[in-house]
Amino acid sequence: MAYGVPRLAGLVVVFLFAAFQLSRATSRLQAMNNGWALGLLIYGPQLMFFWTLFGGAAIALWLVLAFWLGLFMALLRFVRERRGTTAAALLAPVFWTGIEYFRSELYPLRFTWLNTGYAFTFTTRYQSACATGATGTPSTSSWAELPPRQEISSTTRPS
Repeated sequence: MAYGVPRLAGLVVVFLFAAFQLSRATSRLQAMNNGWALGLLIYGPQLMFFWTLFGGAAIALWLVLAFWLGLFMALLRFVRERRGTTAAALLAPVFWTGIEYFRSELYPLRFTWLNTGYAFTFTTRYQSACATGATGTPSTSSWAELPPRQEISSTTRPS
């Protein structure tokens, strides 16, 4: 819905927050499985036309997309168990942007469809979409994943 209705682009932040919360699984494998399941629930309906084009092979393409979400959640779980929730929250945008960039530019399939930044294409509400591009927008919006009770001090920006 966030891709089709510009007013709902902010739902991407809800999605990123939900993914961050699901990474609290009991193990890295469980976190990755959560990512696979969430990915199939999100990407499958959005890319249902794949079924018409490829038949049963469409499931493999949905799983390719879901894999990256699972990897993101497993990485977050790894950092969370080694360094804590704050470190995981701070590294989440780095992981997300790195994975999005890899799968969009360096991975042989170059599967850029359903990049979370695309939800901000037709909106003027989120000005970071213009400043950071399709890969950087999810990174900047994923700072919303930080636990609400913890504050990060802002630094002075260079002019």
